[in-house]
Amino acid sequence: MKVRFIIRFIVLITAVAVTWGNCFAQNNSNNGSFNVNEIKGCVPLSVTITSNEVSCPCDASCPCDVFPDGINNPSNFSQNNLNISYTTTGIYQLVVQLQNFEKDTIQIEVLENTAPLFQLTTCTANQVNVEIQDTNFDTYEINYNDGTIITVNKGQFIPPYTYMTSGTKAINVRGINLNAADNCIINNSQNVEILPSLQDASINNLALLSTIEAQLNYSAQLNTTYHLQLAINNNSNFQRYLNENIDPSLNTYTINDSNLDFEQNYYCFRIATFDKCSNTYTGFSNSICSVDLNPITTGNKSFTLDWTSYNVNVNRFVITKNSNNNYVSVSSNSYTDSNQVECNIEYCYSIVADYSTNGSVTSTSLKKCVIAVSTDIPTALVDISATVNTPNIDIIWELPTSFTPAEYQIFKNNEITPIIQASNSYTDLNTDRSCYQIDYTDNCLNSSSISREICSIYLESQIISGTVSLNWNNYNGWELGVSEYLVIVESTSGNNTYSAGVSTNFQLPDESVITQLIKVYIQAVPVNKNLPSVNSNVIEIVNSTNIQFPNAFVPGGINSTFNVKGRYIQSVDLKIFTRWGELVAHITDKENGWDGNVDGKNAPEGTYVYTADIIDESSKQHVRTGAVLLIRK
Repeated sequence: MKVRFIIRFIVLITAVAVTWGNCFAQNNSNNGSFNVNEIKGCVPLSVTITSNEVSCPCDASCPCDVFPDGINNPSNFSQNNLNISYTTTGIYQLVVQLQNFEKDTIQIEVLENTAPLFQLTTCTANQVNVEIQDTNFDTYEINYNDGTIITVNKGQFIPPYTYMTSGTKAINVRGINLNAADNCIINNSQNVEILPSLQDASINNLALLSTIEAQLNYSAQLNTTYHLQLAINNNSNFQRYLNENIDPSLNTYTINDSNLDFEQNYYCFRIATFDKCSNTYTGFSNSICSVDLNPITTGNKSFTLDWTSYNVNVNRFVITKNSNNNYVSVSSNSYTDSNQVECNIEYCYSIVADYSTNGSVTSTSLKKCVIAVSTDIPTALVDISATVNTPNIDIIWELPTSFTPAEYQIFKNNEITPIIQASNSYTDLNTDRSCYQIDYTDNCLNSSSISREICSIYLESQIISGTVSLNWNNYNGWELGVSEYLVIVESTSGNNTYSAGVSTNFQLPDESVITQLIKVYIQAVPVNKNLPSVNSNVIEIVNSTNIQFPNAFVPGGINSTFNVKGRYIQSVDLKIFTRWGELVAHITDKENGWDGNVDGKNAPEGTYVYTADIIDESSKQHVRTGAVLLIRK
């Protein structure tokens, strides 16, 4: 109570002195012909003019001209207006000209009516520290709103003030200029929570942004001073970081410091509560440490992660993978991930140290990305189907079950330069007989073993004594082999299919040669019914006509007519002549020959000459000439 009484007494004496000075202040013009009550003050500023010349009181008896800003605006004036109001900040030259006197001048300064800037800081034991940051005024009036008002000079140290009780208090600061009107009435008011003891901050999250950047999120009490402290690779030797304060109103502090290296070290942070009134620390927040995720080790479709941090008080480590923020939780400082890792795909990881049980207090490492690789050798292709589709060979192969091919290489007939193919099929143009081997490169850039050599089925035939024998090579393009070979015969009289079993030769039955021209091919049927059958080349077999003519005939006898004998005859043009070249018969009916008559009469016995133009079923022309003996009984 004694201290507060002394402060109030000082304030009262100061206020009286200021008031006394203002009441009796007289500000004379340059030549002394008039005076004003104020030469400086805040906007709006009212100035009263009084004549110092008794003979000219500035009234109707002796008027005077008043120029509010006579130097800069000489055309603006009025007569006997002794009360001027300045509503705009600036420096003015007030000019007054009394009748029969020269113009006289005095300078008027009008200031901005601004609220002073100041900062409040709470201390222990219901104390508060006021720091005026404003420099626009000569003195400042501080009203603690508990009956205490003090006035301090610009730049003067302000001692801490102690309230009788804690709680929310309002503090006002108003600026006052010396030798000026006390009309700067706008004050700045701030509320502050007066506390018996200071509250410590709480760190919620630490997230690394780069190798030299981090962001700290926290909760803190307003109007309290906090210092950020740091310890390198430990959680005990803390020092103040960069002599900076933590702003309790922001809740976020960003670190950007090239002297730090979050890839080589881990750093522990805490916020210290500082009592500005006693210059002592009263407490500390929880500490939180950065997580240094080491370079990721790449294995066969797997990654090994390990990291460094201070593990005490860490409940668990949560690993984030790509967009999965809660991929897996571990308690140790390492983890091997082989779950759904595919080669040539980038995976990004970060480590979150969870100091809580629900993720409310965390520290997140830098994100690191790596591309997966595979060292698995792709399996060779085992099911390749090559079918002849004249004039080409179509090849298709089954995709491997555990690998994804990116490109195939087809080696034809042991050639060195492969054919490059993107899909699992290929058409080899203008060939009906070739052998192939295929390998591939998978999407992991690994090359498979080359397949076994597979050859298209090539069919050949032999005709011996009218019997057709077929031969072909074994088809080995399928892992489980051939179930059977089918012999397919096509002709104008219809199609027939015969099974050769697994044999690679077959003799056509007689029924298959009813027509002269037949087409034959082999179809291999796989054991694996999910695979397509493959066909050989198609061969054409032309059976012999066996064309014959008798050398004699006896009308009415065994050979009663003269005609062509043979198979597959389509048409005949038979002409018979005497030995002297006389045409005696022209036969075009292949079923009925010459009966030995000429114009309905028996031709004489003897030798006759013939020519025959024969077309078979394959449209082949056969020309025959010869002689025949006509015998009569």
